[in-house]
Amino acid sequence: MAVERAVLARLLPDRPQSRVAVSGDRDPAPRLVDSLPLGETEAAQAFIAIVETGERQIVVPTVLQDGELVRNPGIGHLLRPGFSGNFEVEVFNGGIPGGSVRELDVDQSNDSVIAAESVMVKWQLDAVVSPAPDRLRVLRGREITPQLRAIVTWKSETGEKRTILTAVEYLSQVTDGWTWAVDLVRAHAFGEAVDPIGPFRTLGDMTAKMHSVFAQSGVGLFTEADLA
Repeated sequence: MAVERAVLARLLPDRPQSRVAVSGDRDPAPRLVDSLPLGETEAAQAFIAIVETGERQIVVPTVLQDGELVRNPGIGHLLRPGFSGNFEVEVFNGGIPGGSVRELDVDQSNDSVIAAESVMVKWQLDAVVSPAPDRLRVLRGREITPQLRAIVTWKSETGEKRTILTAVEYLSQVTDGWTWAVDLVRAHAFGEAVDPIGPFRTLGDMTAKMHSVFAQSGVGLFTEADLA
């Protein structure tokens, strides 16, 4: 592990990953903070690397192949449950399958891919504290959200538990809400024979159930200190 970390640290300053470069944070040079080895894929060593650049700590799914560090968000199928250093990996319902990996070219705060057309894998762009893991755990099996497949968290140098990855079942036959909701309202405005209320009532019912689960489990509750 020490050799692998040293190789990564030596390569990172000269080869910032795509998301690092896109952010414009080329200075100061990226620094390897931590890494989780996942094993080999296609004759390459796979890692989850935490790279610090400026004030950001960026999640980089990567493979080290022929001395080259290459971003690869398709390594999620190598995850194995358990603790390793500062990382914790949780796997549910078979985890993330191998096979095809399709990236989503949409505006979002995560780096999302579809694995084997069956699981949506969300890599955090920044390793930050997030309520997502706790909420996904308590919603598991409630038939409100897609089936949970994996969660990866990392304990930072300051002791904070930060989200690295979440993965859920991919619902291939549905339309994104930003699309269907706008289309529905537009159709109603133009006098088309549509039900403008029913889908939003269903959405409201699901939201109410979700918050009821959170309240019963204590997830998302604010303390007096939070409110202050």
